[in-house]
Amino acid sequence: MLCCVRCHQAWYHNKQCQLDHFPVHKIQCRQLGAAAAAAGPSATVVKPPTIPSFATVDTPGQDTLADGIQVVNTTDLDKACIAKKHFSVGDTVLLEPPALVFDERSGYAGLFQAYLSASPATQTKIRKMYRPSEAKIEQHLNEKHKKMREKRKQLLTQQYNQYIKSNPEQKEYLPFELAEQLLGIVDANAHAFQAHHTVDIVSTPSSPALPRTFHALFTLGSRVEHSCSPNLTFVTQGGKLEYIAETEIQPNERLSISYLGSVYERPRKQRRGFLMENKVFVCKCKRCLGLDECSPLRCSCKKGLLFHSGARDQWECQTCDIKMPVKNAGQDEYISRQLQGEAELLTSIRKFQHIFKTQPYPEMLEEILEVVKDKKWTEYLHPLHWLNVEAYRLIASVAASTAAYHVKDSGIKPTAEPAVSLICLSAMSMLRRIIWCERVAAIDRGLLSFTEASSIQEDYLSFSHSSVRVEVVAALVEHVCDNNLRGDLGTLCLLPAYHAGQDLILADQKELALKLYQRFEIPFEHWKGLSNESRDKIKIFLESEGTTNPFGNYLLM
Repeated sequence: MLCCVRCHQAWYHNKQCQLDHFPVHKIQCRQLGAAAAAAGPSATVVKPPTIPSFATVDTPGQDTLADGIQVVNTTDLDKACIAKKHFSVGDTVLLEPPALVFDERSGYAGLFQAYLSASPATQTKIRKMYRPSEAKIEQHLNEKHKKMREKRKQLLTQQYNQYIKSNPEQKEYLPFELAEQLLGIVDANAHAFQAHHTVDIVSTPSSPALPRTFHALFTLGSRVEHSCSPNLTFVTQGGKLEYIAETEIQPNERLSISYLGSVYERPRKQRRGFLMENKVFVCKCKRCLGLDECSPLRCSCKKGLLFHSGARDQWECQTCDIKMPVKNAGQDEYISRQLQGEAELLTSIRKFQHIFKTQPYPEMLEEILEVVKDKKWTEYLHPLHWLNVEAYRLIASVAASTAAYHVKDSGIKPTAEPAVSLICLSAMSMLRRIIWCERVAAIDRGLLSFTEASSIQEDYLSFSHSSVRVEVVAALVEHVCDNNLRGDLGTLCLLPAYHAGQDLILADQKELALKLYQRFEIPFEHWKGLSNESRDKIKIFLESEGTTNPFGNYLLM
């Protein structure tokens, strides 16, 4: 395990894990490091984290709310869950305490101890949870992942032997074969678990760090299947797993969540790759078997778009009769050129994403904007293409980070140039991300047709490193707020809406922020992942008509 050498408070499995977490951790690292230094030399003696005590299903007084959910046998899955009654968007479908909680940063010993601490009845339920067979796992792994899996097994063996050496009386209850079985069950069923709310608009001096994340197994919640078009979202805060209706749910409808974050921002190939690598199954949900709405190609008929069909494994135009099998797509010059251009642009975006995590430099934002403004971007990528939302997220992150650099190191106000332009650029990117995600979700949910989607136009010419016109940002806010799809998309896009509003407030565009927050006021109220403190701040801002700013300056955090 690696410990952050600056703050001595964060622990990581390896260097890549540390790099992936850095964009979040850098916000809290300086404050945590200062607090450790103030505490004196003895405070810098680092120890592996210890897991706090959590209430589980075996804890007296812990109840499960599940009167609207039923486990049934299915032909395609061993078990699945269906709704017993109607649910509206925002309703709680399931509220369940964990069967066990463990911290994987403490190694496999944490899992062993959590399992052995559970009651015999709970242990039996855990052992009956699904896990893929070794034959199925071996069938789908490439050589790289087979080597990683072998190293993991060696680590499991080593840590198991250490645990049994320290606790010899437990070998009877935890043979090595069961330890392997538990690891497979965790891989297939574990939820990320926090005891406190993690979604905040900004950090505060009194609460600068994000709560720690653990892993948990739930005896009923683990029965809910995955879908790339889920009807549930979930939070695991306040000590329990809560499944919340993301769409209208009818009686006898199968219940599903997404195992992926930002599921509407990923194309089918990426979703299936993640699920195969982490959960060892090929997703065959209705969205994966349908047309991949976020990876379109322009058809040679010049009028329509080609979408890839998961069920038929071919490109299909929605305007003409062209149907192109994937194996023949590379032979078509028109399609081949687009696929090659797409690959080149993906390489550029991935390069900048890596640099931003590791060693950003001042000219980086301008170079990113040159890529998205180049004619190749519009030639090879339709506005519905998923690389657009990747670009929006990257631009927003780099622009906000650069603005923070100017505010902290130069001592200028957020409303002074160049900080205000960078903040507006961040807001503009977040607003574009909202519009993009709502389009894709609307296509999936039948609120927008592929033909309507084909007519969408968009460009990056308004994206500027030095100055962003306020009227362009205002037009985007108007577009988001006048969208007639509002209320149908659950909690989708609430986080970028938060960040966009914060940017607008800092840039002294409080009227635009007010309008944006009014648009999302009801979803904000029902979003279970939002802390009461942040909810109160939004309420104060809205009730004062934008004249009171209770949020502070997040650029200084």
